[in-house]
Amino acid sequence: MDYKIILKKIIKFSIFILLFPKVLVIVFYLKITRKKIIYLFTSRIGDFCLTTEFFMRFYKEDIEKKKVIVVSNKKLTSNLFIYNCFINLLRNKNLTVLEGFFSINLFYMYKEIINFFNLEINIYTDQSSGFRPNFNKLFIDSKPSLDFSIYSDDFNLLLENLNFKKNSNKICCIHFRDNAYLNKIYSDIDWGFNDFRNADINNYYLAINKLINEDYFVFIVGYNFIEMNKDKIVDPKKLINFHKSKFFSPKNETLLIANCDIMIGTNSGISHLPQILNNPELMVNFTPFGEQPFGKNNMFIPKKIFDKSRDRYLSLRETINRNLHLDNSFHSLSSKNLIYVENTPAEIHAALIDFLYYTSSVENFTPTLEQIKFNKILVELNVINCNDNFISSSYLEENKYLID
Repeated sequence: MDYKIILKKIIKFSIFILLFPKVLVIVFYLKITRKKIIYLFTSRIGDFCLTTEFFMRFYKEDIEKKKVIVVSNKKLTSNLFIYNCFINLLRNKNLTVLEGFFSINLFYMYKEIINFFNLEINIYTDQSSGFRPNFNKLFIDSKPSLDFSIYSDDFNLLLENLNFKKNSNKICCIHFRDNAYLNKIYSDIDWGFNDFRNADINNYYLAINKLINEDYFVFIVGYNFIEMNKDKIVDPKKLINFHKSKFFSPKNETLLIANCDIMIGTNSGISHLPQILNNPELMVNFTPFGEQPFGKNNMFIPKKIFDKSRDRYLSLRETINRNLHLDNSFHSLSSKNLIYVENTPAEIHAALIDFLYYTSSVENFTPTLEQIKFNKILVELNVINCNDNFISSSYLEENKYLID
């Protein structure tokens, strides 16, 4: 065995023994106060939004009674404005919030001991926040914790700087996923396993032109390093890569997304913000196939799964029965001769038309029999328990095999 590995184990064990008395004090304190430990540890802003918002609502009563201790790592969260919004909410309620390397590792190292004494420690991390079928009912039935209306003056100033007229210019934000950001910021990690979630922004050009023709200004949001070819855009001045704007900041980007008229997103990163706010969003290139957006007022179109060994696409029922909706690895899918196929420009454009019609008449919206059948399959197979978000009807019409 490598001596470096042995040395690390010795050091870790020594620290464990050294801090053990302090942990017993913590255990005694938790026993007396009957408090719960909530452990928030994620570098992904999407996971952070979903899991923290879930915690804020699910433990609302405990939070009000100050029966929780929050442990979080500020340095790893990619959007510090959203992070601080959540943490300030907790601190305003006079909760104990522990941040930093020592607190994170102390509680994580001794979690088994804390659990041994029947003390509750809930851990939300990148690894533990995967498929969460229980989120949606809570998101629909309760109000968002975050309230960005308190930043209305800041948002109005941003609109002024952008030369926007508040009541005449409509805004659509578009967020797509690529590996360029992760490969640049975390270059020592192989992100290839996530490749199936990526998308090409150039496939959105028909939808962008539709929006521009409908008097929208379109903002591409997120830390995307792949540039869009604007040759096919009817009015390039109305398409703005906000990350490259001189007015960009995590705060301004968050306020833009929170206040935009509609958003086109995907199942990743900052796209989750409208879902926890219950703002209207069209999710495209949605993966894994078999999941749905959280919240309400959303519509989506997934990537399709093509089985190369059978030379055909898989239906929804086949996908769920093979547990492919839980398979989050490009390498794993490739080993099964499966590939995700990205949405085409025509599919995204048609879905946008469906979505614009839906958002203009939400109260009178009636889903098609095919849309209802799609959701019923997910309920029947225990994938969802409460979700009124629907797949685009035009997408189902073109891909009827999905619900066979």
